[in-house]
Amino acid sequence: MTSLAQGGSLHKYARQIYQTIGRVTLLTTKTEISAVKDFLSKQKIKPDKENINKLYDVVGRIIINNLSTNT
Repeated sequence: MTSLAQGGSLHKYARQIYQTIGRVTLLTTKTEISAVKDFLSKQKIKPDKENINKLYDVVGRIIINNLSTNT
């Protein structure tokens, strides 16, 4: 990707790929953050370090899985 983005005839395709990755990441992140906020507001879970780290782990895995499965 970095080689493509440096110029040449394929430069525009690299930019489109980066834009698509950014779009998917932002949409996924927005959805996951909303889900975490809803979960925390509905549950009686104290947002201590251990629970927050568990949520970060789940959200991170979901984002990476979404990036690898979306076309």
